[in-house]
Amino acid sequence: MSKVYAVIGLVSKVPIDAKALLKKVAQVSKDLSIELQLVDASKVYGKEHLEVAAERAIRAFEEGRAYGKTLAVEVILYAAGKRQISEAIRFMGICDGARELGAVTISGPNGKLPADIDKRLGLKRDDKVLEGSEEVLDAFGIVPDARKGISKERWGDLILERVALLDLEK
Repeated sequence: MSKVYAVIGLVSKVPIDAKALLKKVAQVSKDLSIELQLVDASKVYGKEHLEVAAERAIRAFEEGRAYGKTLAVEVILYAAGKRQISEAIRFMGICDGARELGAVTISGPNGKLPADIDKRLGLKRDDKVLEGSEEVLDAFGIVPDARKGISKERWGDLILERVALLDLEK
């Protein structure tokens, strides 16, 4: 059975304690037999950014060409467009004090996804945090000159290109 995934935005009322939240993520993942990856929403340019990262991570695992030992790690590699795990985590991983996160949930063997990941993590769902900004493009090294001549509606494609380029590096 092929894996299914979901992408949502999450918000914390208080600055997060990354270590405590990651511990909770590990427990929820284990309890539900799912893969769950949280990323810094300030580095996400649209929901499609994380959806494509999830699709490519799943495909890499299915084809035996994944770098990460888990799907969750493979997702952050694709989302960050980086081949080195430490670089991807440093770039897009969650850190203390963050309040806005992106979450990618990938089904386990039963093919089901929980609808209440936000509540299980003690966070509130808000997909608006995934909308992206020019700062995201800057963080990915897509400078203003590279955006000239491309309509603002298509800027997300520049990020998707970075995600896709990881396959070429493999």
